[in-house]
Amino acid sequence: MHLDHDELSLAVVTNDIYTREDAEFLLREAVLPPERISAVETGACPHTAIRDDISANLEAVEDLEDAVGPLDLILVESGGDNLTSGGHGPRRQGPARRPARRLHLPQGRRRRTAGLGLGPHPPHRLDRRPRMTLTTSPDATTSTGGVHATARISAASRGGTTVLPVLDGDGPFELRRLHSRGAEARVCVIGAMSAPLGGDRLRIEATAQPGARLHITSAAATLALRGATAEHANYDIHLTVAEHAEIRWVPKPLICAAGSNLRQTWTIDLAPTARLVLREEQLLGRTGEPPGQVTTRLTVRRGGRTLLDQEAAYGPGAPGWDGPAVLADYRATGQILTVDPAYEATPSDTRLFDLTPDDGHALLAPLAGPAALVTAAASDGHRLRRLLNTAQAVTRRPASTHSEP
Repeated sequence: MHLDHDELSLAVVTNDIYTREDAEFLLREAVLPPERISAVETGACPHTAIRDDISANLEAVEDLEDAVGPLDLILVESGGDNLTSGGHGPRRQGPARRPARRLHLPQGRRRRTAGLGLGPHPPHRLDRRPRMTLTTSPDATTSTGGVHATARISAASRGGTTVLPVLDGDGPFELRRLHSRGAEARVCVIGAMSAPLGGDRLRIEATAQPGARLHITSAAATLALRGATAEHANYDIHLTVAEHAEIRWVPKPLICAAGSNLRQTWTIDLAPTARLVLREEQLLGRTGEPPGQVTTRLTVRRGGRTLLDQEAAYGPGAPGWDGPAVLADYRATGQILTVDPAYEATPSDTRLFDLTPDDGHALLAPLAGPAALVTAAASDGHRLRRLLNTAQAVTRRPASTHSEP
């Protein structure tokens, strides 16, 4: 079949990990005019942007239609190299895909048990899957129950900029220093292995010393999967922000795949003059799949006093999570917490943000302290991100000179 863009309005979206190689090939071959070719850098296996969280591709499609008008046919290509999980790695597994048998990692990287029941497979199949040798750092430990690992980040102010005296990755956490932005140090968390799986005990500790500014993001979405054990996984984040310091915790979404069971906590200690921006997005189930189970707990203390303490549970076994009082039919939820002394003089207003009744809602509310909390629920990750971005523009600090991302 031959398709001519003179007969149909065509466009192409390519997916690569950290490059634009596939899009550049199409441009060299003059397959379509340049304005009809868009490149998405996924930060992980390109198939994740097709199978797990399609938000980046949806945004690229919207940008193409804004540029060239309505499209009759859009080809989304995701066949790039797979640097993180090899030709038959577990991240290739999704709806209608065969079970993965092994996890391939670059030479010298750790290897872990690959009993990864990602789809609706009978539990007994996990027992027949081969195990692999795992080489760990002194701090990371493994057992038949999973990986135990702690990554540590420390930021300090030196001569008007922020340095990173501690940047220690561990287990599935590979920490990369990004280019600084003004006085802000920036760190990216890269997944070095598939995690969290059942039985994992994972932790990230980040400290901003007095006057330091630290921005932490991730290269790609975090995918919680069922492991070789029925035990739940723990994923704990501990943030400590000293006087006149700031931490921005803005990772990519967490996806709770079918069969997963995750308990995630944030424990945050702020000095009275500290600033915090915390953004979290949760997608309940991969595209076209039912959700896994996730329980979250967020505890924030400012000057030793509790500012916010909330807990939520979603997925199978959580009472009423899909009822009208919680998420109803929505399968994406998230929040943005902004803490800044500037709110003491200019508190945030309460405000409701809507797309359409079917797409989602977000609520901006001031807290009993110099803080504002945005809570959102949407039908998918793409709409959730639009809601949070809209609300975040309103929560920008009223009296701050710091730039926003």
